[in-house]
Amino acid sequence: MSITSGSGKWFAILVIVLFLMSTFSVLLYTASSDNVDDSNGEVIDPTANLAIVYTAELDGTVLEMPVASSYRLMTYTNETDVDKIDLSIRDINNVYNVAGSLTMNKDTNSIIASYIYIADIVGTELGYEFLLSELKQNPNFISEQLNLFPYAKVQYDSLVTFKNKDLNKTIQYDLGGNEIIVLVESETYVNDSLKFAINAQFKGNSLAGYGAYQLQNLSASPKAINSLYKAKFTNEIYAISFDGNVPLDAFKDLNTNKLDYNYDFSYGTTYLTIGKDSDLTKYINLLNNVSEDYNTKQTNIAYGTIFVDTISYMDKNYDVNRLVNTYLDYDVYSDLKTDLEYNVTAYLVRDKITSVSASPIIDANKS
Repeated sequence: MSITSGSGKWFAILVIVLFLMSTFSVLLYTASSDNVDDSNGEVIDPTANLAIVYTAELDGTVLEMPVASSYRLMTYTNETDVDKIDLSIRDINNVYNVAGSLTMNKDTNSIIASYIYIADIVGTELGYEFLLSELKQNPNFISEQLNLFPYAKVQYDSLVTFKNKDLNKTIQYDLGGNEIIVLVESETYVNDSLKFAINAQFKGNSLAGYGAYQLQNLSASPKAINSLYKAKFTNEIYAISFDGNVPLDAFKDLNTNKLDYNYDFSYGTTYLTIGKDSDLTKYINLLNNVSEDYNTKQTNIAYGTIFVDTISYMDKNYDVNRLVNTYLDYDVYSDLKTDLEYNVTAYLVRDKITSVSASPIIDANKS
């Protein structure tokens, strides 16, 4: 499940609750799998009247979000009367149905509360932000540990192959129609592509009930596109690097007030950064002996930016309109007489650019 927000913990708890039914059913199945009818010696099917949970993973597209102003709430509480809690939520404007339940909180070390409260809430034109704000003001709940998840209507292929890995069994079942209600993260939008799971209870081959929940929002996953772009380089700072650990004392002959010294343990590289108004050639000459004394390779870089307005990818134009950080080898920069071509990589979420990087083509060819 690719959920990275703080609410991911809560989504995971919801899924665990759903799977507890599956585990319990499998234990019952295993315990009774050797049952035999003593009267005639025939083996009794242990699943004939036992609800067994099967799971399927599918792809779909969001059609409506939230569907019918429906949400699922998860929070902590010390209130023992679930009807009292339900009623306090029904008092919120536009809420007309609440179905809640209490589960013992076993994580009392990190959360001081006796119960986890889970409820399905249905309303009329009930906005997510409004409902979330109202619920956080409810005195029955610990507001800092409250999460709200919408239900979405999702288009999908209703002919589903369900599996129970523990029992090594599959059931193919047509749920009918091409739309299903799925519990999703709040940052979900109409037309998003989802991966989702269905937990279905079967008694034998008869469907007893099911529920669906999001696994991954494919539309929220960054997509990288690449384009060539010619631009003017603007220098911001210089850097001299050594591929080894060179101590600060090695640079005692330099005016260290104008330098920023750093050793990166993860890459095993020593960096000196120098202001763009400094004479880098002077520093390079002063450091000639350092790389020899410490048997390291010295690299001289000019860091700066290019301005990118629009890039093209697959016959489509994307507006960037921002300064993009990049770099040039100092020898290339010092001889620069014209604009260079860069490989620009843009990351899109829902077809909108979220971040951009650029690397010079000439440096790539020289390396």
